Amino acid sequence: MGIGGITLKTLLKAPRTGNPKPRICEVKTPEGMGLINAMGLPGKGLEKGLAQLLEHPLKNTKKPLGFSIGGNSPQDYIDTIKTLLSITSTWSLAQPYIELNISCPNTPEGQDLSKNPNLLHEVLNTVQTFCSWVISIKLSPDQSNDSLKQYAAIIKSHPNCFINIGNTQYKRCDQIGLPAHILALPGGGYSGPALFKRTLEMTQLLNSYGVPLMATGGISTADQVNQLQKSGAVLFGLATILVQNPYKISEIHQGLVY
Repeated sequence: MGIGGITLKTLLKAPRTGNPKPRICEVKTPEGMGLINAMGLPGKGLEKGLAQLLEHPLKNTKKPLGFSIGGNSPQDYIDTIKTLLSITSTWSLAQPYIELNISCPNTPEGQDLSKNPNLLHEVLNTVQTFCSWVISIKLSPDQSNDSLKQYAAIIKSHPNCFINIGNTQYKRCDQIGLPAHILALPGGGYSGPALFKRTLEMTQLLNSYGVPLMATGGISTADQVNQLQKSGAVLFGLATILVQNPYKISEIHQGLVY
């Protein structure tokens, strides 16, 4: 279909049930259909997740395959990456990379690294002593511009890294016209076309730092990809739009300006 690479959804060291249900809902906005999710990163844990991948043809892709890693502390990230590298050491991964998801809005205990840039600096220093993979750092639209610039400066000081501009944006249900009871929690991570404006702002803001930028958040048309490319992004991530229409990939390719 023209996908350039894939990032697996966030893996945690231990199994996690996530937040109580209901925890995901479609949202109608002037820009198009979006989603709000309070999933809370449910999953079977790193080892079981990788065991499933071992049996899947995706493991043999020749395109970049990213492993998104979450954690509740800096040491969690470090230990999980060590385990990841150990388990995959005998695999024939063509272009693997790691994504540090430091900004999931509905797992508050996992956001230490997004609130303290020095902790991210320490994690990158440690991880890069034993890991040669490319590392992506996933920043958030909820961060202030000053915070984003702080993080970009730190990431620039580390080799072999790029920035993923975009995560879901925390919203309360009442802020986006939904009844409070639609989710078990008061709010969650908002995604979809309404986020594009902020994604473009973040791309323009961080372009001058000389760090490769992946723009993710609200992308649903070729024109948006072209705008982001002109603003400095070199990679483009899709998620919510693919839930609604995976054939958007082919449609976007047809309208790209090379």
